[in-house]
Amino acid sequence: MKVYKYVSPALLSVLQDWLVRFTQAIEFNDPFEMRPHISRIASDELLNRKAEEGFEGYVLRTYNHMPFAVRRKISSGEFMRHHLKDKIKYLEQYKAQVIEGALPEAKARAERMINENIGVFCVAERPDDLLMWAHYADGHRGFVLEFDADAEFFHQQDPPEWVSEDEEGTKAFREEYGLLRPVQYSSSRPSIILMEPENFNHLYMKSDHWAYEREHRMLMPLSYAVQRIERSARPPVCLFPLPPSAVTRILLGCNMHSDHQRRVLELLSRCNGASHTKVEHAYLDDERFELLFRPLLRT
Repeated sequence: MKVYKYVSPALLSVLQDWLVRFTQAIEFNDPFEMRPHISRIASDELLNRKAEEGFEGYVLRTYNHMPFAVRRKISSGEFMRHHLKDKIKYLEQYKAQVIEGALPEAKARAERMINENIGVFCVAERPDDLLMWAHYADGHRGFVLEFDADAEFFHQQDPPEWVSEDEEGTKAFREEYGLLRPVQYSSSRPSIILMEPENFNHLYMKSDHWAYEREHRMLMPLSYAVQRIERSARPPVCLFPLPPSAVTRILLGCNMHSDHQRRVLELLSRCNGASHTKVEHAYLDDERFELLFRPLLRT
């Protein structure tokens, strides 16, 4: 299987440095990207357990804040027994406070954590989608990288060699990162309970408005980036090594400037690991709304 990355001509440096960006969800053009509906902070079972655990402390704090003259007349144990009749009312108040008061901040914190920690590398199933060329390759002036989906780059079993990770971090990486997975498209927004054990499945779901993209994506911890370009008003650009061996073909847009075409060929000639990579140029079919590709000779 082959997968494809649509690229702007402004990023020809990819073929020079062989570094690609893993992008934060907030930088994507879909405002719903990796923002599932958070229905609740926790399940009723967990909220009840937390409320039960907190009840005794709540009563003791109330007792300790009472005037000394009052506390002389009733012991803490008697005060506790007296308030047991209010336990159900307290539990309901606790849950309401958590659900109504803490949920908005919990949602905002969850979104911040995703955008500060997770980067996404997106590819598509087709190299000839007219909208993809228009939207992501600067109006057909850019290019497309063709990858072998079986390349090791898309099947990373362990954290990269330049990262020192502990056992827990390695386990988390193997469960959620370094693996290319297809995006699922749906008319319904994914919904999660924040504190329930969850995998990252909801991060691979998008509205079916985007189904034409036929996207696959791979996640990486942004802390693993080998280069981080800080920006004043936007998230940093986090770059990761791309092995040239994973790139099997480069398709140049039908509107690509001749200077950019020459630059692509020049950069490939300098890369020893890209001797196998073919270069083709897109052109318009005479009869249909389709792109065709013809080989370019490499020197």
